Amino acid sequence: MHKLMRISWRAALWGLPLLVVVILTARPSESRVWRVEKDGSGDHTLIQDAVDASASGDTIMIGPGRYSEYTDHTYAGNLWHTYVHMVSGSLTLIGAGEDVSVIGPEAPEAWASWEYAAGVFYWPVVAGDALVLEHLTVEDVVDGVYVESGTFAINNCTLRRTKLGIWAYAPGTVSACGFEGIYGTGILTSNPARDVSVIHCEFRDTRSALYFGGVANVAVRDNNVAGCQNVGYLDQCSGSVVRNSLSVTTGAGLVVYGPGSYTITDNVFDGGTANIYFGQGANNAVCERNVFRGSRDSAVDVVSCTPRIRNNDIFKDRGRAVILGGYPQLPARFVDMTGNYWGTVSADSISAWIVDGHDNVSPQMYGFVNFQPFASVPVPTERASLGSVKALFR
Repeated sequence: MHKLMRISWRAALWGLPLLVVVILTARPSESRVWRVEKDGSGDHTLIQDAVDASASGDTIMIGPGRYSEYTDHTYAGNLWHTYVHMVSGSLTLIGAGEDVSVIGPEAPEAWASWEYAAGVFYWPVVAGDALVLEHLTVEDVVDGVYVESGTFAINNCTLRRTKLGIWAYAPGTVSACGFEGIYGTGILTSNPARDVSVIHCEFRDTRSALYFGGVANVAVRDNNVAGCQNVGYLDQCSGSVVRNSLSVTTGAGLVVYGPGSYTITDNVFDGGTANIYFGQGANNAVCERNVFRGSRDSAVDVVSCTPRIRNNDIFKDRGRAVILGGYPQLPARFVDMTGNYWGTVSADSISAWIVDGHDNVSPQMYGFVNFQPFASVPVPTERASLGSVKALFR
């Protein structure tokens, strides 16, 4: 009995070194920090060399200077010119500051708008891999940051003079970033992307700030859009637009399509042909506690849908306050616009500022606005003033 026990313990002890080896081998390797310095004082002088040397989970610190080197790769028959090319693992790239660490060519207009030229290209093969970018500027390429899969977090970065600032098919967050001189769209995301948040960003001199196509759970919060042609599109999506300052010039403000559920609250809309446009299928949109002002044609434009637009401040400018379109056949449909403040206490004036089925009789339109009861004073909101909104940004 005792002999057998001694043999068992001895066998266990003999197996202990092997067990230790297995345990040590199973431990995950520690992540490493790589330094890229153009003067040669770091691990590498080129960002791509550091990416190629790194392992998943590593961090790459990018020193001051312009990084204008790129490599060519072919995907789906298209030639991509990529300044930072990543196709595996999770990586964090941190610059020395916006306009301090710059990715892009030596001069503007190096690439034609139809070319595939990306400042940062991320296409990992593992869905759980993640890209983090911080304190960088990407400029003068066609696509500032392209994300095909995985997840992404882009914080405190500047995207400048690109066709698309960020182009993503993956979940992610963009926070405290600046978009300047974008001649296409600041942030473009499409299905299968979901859970995309844009927070505390600023868009200036940009054709269209945002486009979301088929993206579930969009969050657009506390951003500033100024001097842009359009705010952008929520197309077949769902999500929220909250506490933004949205000022546009020649185009439309926010355009909302599709059957998804939308919450649009506590925003200031200013300018454009229409402050906000609700199109086909946007019946599940709730729009409350916003300010609509400064439009050229209409503050609110609604076509063939019935969003709920209640408890807002709606100001007629050069055109009408509200224009309805579509609704070509019975049954009649009604747009709930009760509780809004229109800048007047005259029901006749409000009615005159609304174009609906009472006005379009040939051909007959069966869409009508219910605007009574209405508020006699501006509606209390939680939105920030334009000055305090600007104070949120860098």
